[in-house]
Amino acid sequence: MECGEVQLFDGSVRDLARLLPRNANTICTAAIAAWSSVGMDGATAVVIADSGLEKMVISVHLEGARNAQGQCLSLDVHRESPAAKDGAVTSPATVTSFLNSLLKVAGNAPRGDGLHFC
Repeated sequence: MECGEVQLFDGSVRDLARLLPRNANTICTAAIAAWSSVGMDGATAVVIADSGLEKMVISVHLEGARNAQGQCLSLDVHRESPAAKDGAVTSPATVTSFLNSLLKVAGNAPRGDGLHFC
C-alpha cells in the first residue's frame, strides 16, 4: 500500500461533527468557544489521513479580529500523540488539553478588545 496524504473532509465544523462525531472533539471545542462570532457553521475544518504517519497529529489555527492596521492575534495549537489502535480515536484528554490551552490564552489580561475567533 502506498503512503501519502488523502483529504477526507473540507467544510464546516457542524458538517464534520455529523460525519465523524468521534473524531471532531478538538475542532468542535474551538467552534463552541467561538460561538458568538463563527460557531459550528462558520468555523471550518480539514481532515487529512496519511498512512505514512506513525502518530496522530492535530493542528488548529485561530485568528482574532483585525485592528485598523490589519493586525490580529493568532493562536496555533499543535498536538502529536501515538497512533491509535485500529478502530480507536483520540482520548478525552485531547479535548481537555486543547480547551486548557485556549482558556490559558483567553485568561490573560486582554489587550485591545480581547480575544476573538473568526
